[in-house]
Amino acid sequence: MKPWIVSSLSVTLFVLLWVTLTRESGEWVKAPNPSLETLIDLDADGFSPVVGAWEPRFPADHGAHPTFRSELWNLFGWLLDRQGRSYVFQVNLTRLALRAEAAERASAWATNQLFRGHLALILPGVASVLAEERLNRGALGLAGLSSEPVRIWLEDWSLSAPVDSDGLLLEIASDRTGLSLTLNPIKPSATSNDLELFGQGPGSPGFHLYLIPRLAVQGDLRLDGTQVQVQGTAWLDHAWGAISGAPGQLALSRFAVQLDDGRDLMCLELRRRDGSGRPIPSCALIGSDGRVQAFGRREIRLEPVDEWRSPATGARYPLSWRLALQPVGLELSLEPLLEDQELDPALRLWSGAVEVKGREGEAQLSGRGWVELTGLTRSGANEL
Repeated sequence: MKPWIVSSLSVTLFVLLWVTLTRESGEWVKAPNPSLETLIDLDADGFSPVVGAWEPRFPADHGAHPTFRSELWNLFGWLLDRQGRSYVFQVNLTRLALRAEAAERASAWATNQLFRGHLALILPGVASVLAEERLNRGALGLAGLSSEPVRIWLEDWSLSAPVDSDGLLLEIASDRTGLSLTLNPIKPSATSNDLELFGQGPGSPGFHLYLIPRLAVQGDLRLDGTQVQVQGTAWLDHAWGAISGAPGQLALSRFAVQLDDGRDLMCLELRRRDGSGRPIPSCALIGSDGRVQAFGRREIRLEPVDEWRSPATGARYPLSWRLALQPVGLELSLEPLLEDQELDPALRLWSGAVEVKGREGEAQLSGRGWVELTGLTRSGANEL
């Protein structure tokens, strides 16, 4: 598997195995806590291989691919209500198959699939992230997937592709919060082959991935019984395949940016966990027409400017960044919307919204983005 999906997917899959529960005779029993290596090696044979070049087919590929080991849907977006107040959301849905074929068991709780959902919301005037989570077995209707219509769900959370639409429908409901959003692509999808991150071209094995860097969003947000109409833009990436090995000594930072001029930017920085050596950046700039321009490490300057220390874990995260694509004269600064956007203290993963400002030559630029930081060991920080 290429490294850029490992940051989200491997960490999420580790959590799924860590909190795996079994239910026999009406009682919950917590399973032993396996390592990530155990997860990777668990009945790995029998899943569909990921080989050769690939092109997405919609709406089918918006849905689940159960013959593959693992799968991730990641949505984040920025919304405005009618009064101009801003809201930021992230929704992460993950599916993990324990075995290539379902085991023969009489229990109604028996399952071959585990599901996890995570919601993060940043609300106007609130200096903290509102977060909720779902962890479900694919049994008794608690969580599951369907192909007609395309849908994945965890209790009252779902992502679906309506039959008569090119877009998606996101439904999130809980005691305090809710989202009911339609998402329609503004740009065509781009696959990992198109992006050529780290110089990877067509035919690279490991996983299938597409991203839609810009979707138009409309719908409702519910908070404490109050319903607010919102609209804005979102970013989707969706990957499925198999993890080919543990993250090991490498760690990854990931940057997704939507510029107000209609362009989008995906950058990755691969580095050693202990801070030694020189980080390796890679970027893909997606034009307003969907065309992709790739940049290698010698064309990119990506530098951390400031750090934040988590009060929960003591981990230090470089939250402010300066990014330059030298061939096109693009220079950007990325500043966190909130400092404390650590996804989970147990994971030591920072995943959050950033504001973007900069210039290209004499032209001023602005935008918004999302940054994900994992695996840091500097200053006594992260070990996954």
